[in-house]
Amino acid sequence: MTATPTIIRTSKADKNWLSLNSDSVVWFAGTLDEKQGELTYPLNLKPTIPSSWDAILKLSGRTNTQLAGLEVFQGQENSVDINSVSHGIALEGRFGVGGGQGDNVFTIKGGTYDVIIKGSVESNGRIAMTTIGNWSDQSTATTHHIDFYLLRVTSGKPLTVVFGRVNNPIFAIFGRSPDIVLPPNARILVWKSLGLFTYWWLKRIYVFLRYHHW
Repeated sequence: MTATPTIIRTSKADKNWLSLNSDSVVWFAGTLDEKQGELTYPLNLKPTIPSSWDAILKLSGRTNTQLAGLEVFQGQENSVDINSVSHGIALEGRFGVGGGQGDNVFTIKGGTYDVIIKGSVESNGRIAMTTIGNWSDQSTATTHHIDFYLLRVTSGKPLTVVFGRVNNPIFAIFGRSPDIVLPPNARILVWKSLGLFTYWWLKRIYVFLRYHHW
């Protein structure tokens, strides 16, 4: 029997309002303690103090998950965080609701793929409205096949995007990604993308040298 590999954690554990993991019966809601049970719909994604949570909705290792009619407040870091090779994800609703501002409205990372998000963005991000391919302790795979085409910013501003660990990163940074679809008026933040791309690889080298014995 092959043992499950230990995840090398290089950053603090997230504190999320609602976290849906690969095991569909395990979830966290408003607490760091594990809870098990059935989710009730519509999902409550409007905590009283949104800024006390890193992300409001976290999907980690999820497959074939479709959620519509969402109203997701803005957390300290993200409104929505999708990680750990999640795939087959479709979300529709209002994101970054509540007037707060975090690092991003969306962060999609850790080899996640086949994601479509549509609806409205109602917050700006300190880094960008969305970051695709940020560092993940769970997976170093590329994040790919992401569709934001039907996502609109309520203020009328362009959707701002930062790229990191994605397929064909140079093509993506200059708006020519073969598998990431953005709204027509999206604005790719080139310097921040080059910075994230560099940071990702430097951290990858650091983790390899720090945790792998010769």
